[in-house]
Amino acid sequence: MSYLTLPDYTRGKLIDECYLSKMTTSDLLNGYLIVNGTFRFPDSVKYPSIPCYVDKTTTVYPLNGKCLLTGPEYILAKQQGCEIKMKSAFYIPPKEDHRRVGVINIKKPLKPFQSIIEFVQTKRREFEKGHIMNLLYKEMGNSMYGNLVRGMANKKSFDTKTGKMFRISATELSNPILAS
Repeated sequence: MSYLTLPDYTRGKLIDECYLSKMTTSDLLNGYLIVNGTFRFPDSVKYPSIPCYVDKTTTVYPLNGKCLLTGPEYILAKQQGCEIKMKSAFYIPPKEDHRRVGVINIKKPLKPFQSIIEFVQTKRREFEKGHIMNLLYKEMGNSMYGNLVRGMANKKSFDTKTGKMFRISATELSNPILAS
């Protein structure tokens, strides 16, 4: 979660293969890319990296098929020699922090969770695995992620005050793009 960048939705756009081929690894890792297409790995690839879902509980990794890929998945597949035929793609770049240091302009992707996740991990490492404080910091980190996905699965929870079940709703932090 510490590597997640803040999406700049205003700059999101459909892209073509030419645009995708010119994107840097940093663009693909810091932004949010979704590629719809087909793929084919060379027969020599022992462990293809693109998952395909047979049904709700079964995932396979074939040498060819249809795909929806994120930026990191696209990078790995290309490194494995995969040929990807793109039908469509959408890219949302990260929001950037622009600073001037002397005569140099610096653009850095905004990573809203980086400092808090690093803090929680540092505090967690101060205690042995299984120690109550280690578990407390682990729960804090997991709760932050839980708030990103809150309200997306249509789950129900029990309200002890009313004695009734209710659907868990999204919050200001709920974000399917960051959660994926």
